[in-house]
Amino acid sequence: MKNRVSKRIIVILISLAILVNVCLLVFTGNKKDIGAIKTFDCDVKIISLNTNISVSSDNQEVFTISGNVFKIVTDPLKLYDTTGRKLASAGDEYHLISQDSHFISTETEKIEMVGNINLLGDSYDIYVDEEMVAHAEFNFLNTYGTLVDADGNLMADYTSRMYFKDYSVQVTEHNFFSDEALNLIFASYFSDQEADSRSSSHSSSKD
Repeated sequence: MKNRVSKRIIVILISLAILVNVCLLVFTGNKKDIGAIKTFDCDVKIISLNTNISVSSDNQEVFTISGNVFKIVTDPLKLYDTTGRKLASAGDEYHLISQDSHFISTETEKIEMVGNINLLGDSYDIYVDEEMVAHAEFNFLNTYGTLVDADGNLMADYTSRMYFKDYSVQVTEHNFFSDEALNLIFASYFSDQEADSRSSSHSSSKD
């Protein structure tokens, strides 16, 4: 009798786990209607030694974002156009109090992206000339995030399907960053998540 009850409990738990995973696959990764004026679809190359993202808009590749193959602690990112010309970069900075912070540089912009400590999810305060001009926040599943300006206006959002690395960035009329800077903001967040995932896997393997 006890064995039958145990087997039923195991079957129920497995069924619930499958149901939860199916729901996560179905209900994440769907873009919200935010009145976007532009969308970037970011294809993350899985078979790569470094961060490697192909960014497309209207089914045309516009940028490539690459990390450093020889990274040890940090993963600095560079953004290139389709001819291979470097347009922007994002350097990693690690702070004792905050999470990863990034300095993003384009031809006309100098942006500091400072990570905050959160129990669930991730958030960043974004500064230009030491003035906080925007705030980015992401859920604990890494499937959705928003970028708002200092007045709370939605500038862009981030959408990714659970268990997949690819993501999309929708941009509204309130965005004031260049396409290059905006893409590096979200790519820097993605890079942070990848670094955290590798760190957790490494820690687990040691245990």
